[in-house]
Amino acid sequence: MVGAPYSGKTFFIEHNAILRSLPVVSSDNEVHRLCKEHGTTYNDSFAKYIGKATKIYKMKMRVLMNQKKDFIVDRTNLTKKSRKPLIEALRREGYLVECVWFKPAETQAQMDELERRIAIRHDQSVPFGILMKMYQSFEIPTKDEGFDKIWSPVEFGY
Repeated sequence: MVGAPYSGKTFFIEHNAILRSLPVVSSDNEVHRLCKEHGTTYNDSFAKYIGKATKIYKMKMRVLMNQKKDFIVDRTNLTKKSRKPLIEALRREGYLVECVWFKPAETQAQMDELERRIAIRHDQSVPFGILMKMYQSFEIPTKDEGFDKIWSPVEFGY
């Protein structure tokens, strides 16, 4: 998955029968789990737990690769630089690497939808300024990066 926060990556997985059947590795899921274990919130403890969550995410991904299982990576992966180590690791293990990417909001209607999503996910907020910087850093995925197939959610009727 490639897309900024609130772009619909997790929603897309949860509402696609094929994808829903696959294991998902996500540092955000691990942050949520750690916060729940420690009786705190994502917003209050993201900075405290993201390092540990990232280590757990990488460990879970390694276990799945060792087992030769297909899985989904649910992270932002906004830039070619951030995607490169992941693609290289998957290629080394013989995986076909597919990508579903979510275009950042551009139109007023899309910005209104973004604001709606932010409002309903008040328990997991990304400051608007940081979100806009993430949008500015976004690079459209290309096959030159090593992807075998690149999908848009539109191709799934999303």
